Amino acid sequence: MGKKRRKIIYSRAFYLLLRNTLARHFTRRRYWVCENCELPRKIKPPYLVMPNHNCPWDPFTVGYFVPHPVQYVVADAQFRNRLMRFVLGLVGSVPKTKSMSDMESLRNIMDLKKRGAVIGIFPEGQSPWDGHALPVIESTSKLIKLLKVPVIVPLIQGSYLTRPRWAKKLRHGRVTVTHKLAFTPEEIKKMKPDEIHQRLAGYLDYDEYEFQKKHMYRYDGTDRAENLEFALFACPACGGLSTMRSKKNDYRCTSCGFAVRYDVYGMFDKLADGNPDAGREAFDSTDAAVHQGHGSFERRRLHPAEEPFFRTIRDWNLWQLGALHEWVDQYRHEPPGTLLHSDGGIKFSTGYRDHPLVLRGNGRLDLYTDRLEFSVESGRASGRRFTFPFTKLNGINVQNNEKLEFYYNNLLYSFDGYDNLVAGYKWLMILRYLQESSPRPSAS
Repeated sequence: MGKKRRKIIYSRAFYLLLRNTLARHFTRRRYWVCENCELPRKIKPPYLVMPNHNCPWDPFTVGYFVPHPVQYVVADAQFRNRLMRFVLGLVGSVPKTKSMSDMESLRNIMDLKKRGAVIGIFPEGQSPWDGHALPVIESTSKLIKLLKVPVIVPLIQGSYLTRPRWAKKLRHGRVTVTHKLAFTPEEIKKMKPDEIHQRLAGYLDYDEYEFQKKHMYRYDGTDRAENLEFALFACPACGGLSTMRSKKNDYRCTSCGFAVRYDVYGMFDKLADGNPDAGREAFDSTDAAVHQGHGSFERRRLHPAEEPFFRTIRDWNLWQLGALHEWVDQYRHEPPGTLLHSDGGIKFSTGYRDHPLVLRGNGRLDLYTDRLEFSVESGRASGRRFTFPFTKLNGINVQNNEKLEFYYNNLLYSFDGYDNLVAGYKWLMILRYLQESSPRPSAS
């Protein structure tokens, strides 16, 4: 059954309200600084604005320094909430299904070009967990080739440290936006899509911590480490999965006592190792189900780092991803049906694109050598078990930090932990690695 195509419009009055209140507040306090600001003023719409993406405030930061309203392509998950759907509609946002092709979005973008709009697209598709640029989505270069309009790349520096993807609260500090003209229509006509892709990736190649090591700006705020579990799911000292726990500015392993403090520069300071019980006070009665899971606890440990102290989130993340791949490789060739990992206390919902999710129940997510399973323990689908072969999952992503989502047989499945002990990012990285390294099914 088809659905009526969404009409993309924007309210100029609402746009001006945001520009003159919220955005101006940040510039007055000198949090937002612009370099080469005259560039967007010299170019007549339509044109593309393609920034790097480090925090939820990036659209506002970029939009403030562009003289024309920017209509962004936004993940359709943001439209599931009625209030957000209304607000995003006022600013003329285009819904796009994450990590999947979307012909309706393409038609809407083409319409915006015809109307002479400024179209905002984040070529990475999402913000990073560790402040380092993500790969540019391959289809972006084809879109640039199709539209043949000027492309401006606003490089945003400092925004990850003001509001990391995993963070609970905003920090206050300097954010710099530098405009660069990446492509002219004449250049685009002469270039192949792979050449466009290579150049765009070069403009967007950015590491927040390399930037910060040179400048060491302060990013002041309270409870700076809260919700780090979303991004850093493994202890580098003992290799425990989901054993780290944040509290205020500290991050501690409840298994071995390893502890660090997240400072105002976005770096870690090492704390004296202590009794692991010191971190258990932050746990509640639901944590037992999450940590015990349904399998061998020993199998849930990665190989510890040779030197467990990391100064940056980027370095910690690189270690945990490498160790996670080694862990998966160690057990993936065991007999089919062997349980590798499990998390309990998870809400299970289904949906489709921008439609509101429907809660189906609560239960346990189990990883086997050949599949992913969800067992519904309570709710409307209680007693049912859903099985998902790795190679048949599409659009795997994480929404709002904690929700693991993917499409299977053209239906969206969403898994949401009750608290930040269940890291959707952990599951995302496991599933992507298994999917990339699993043999694809035969076309016959």
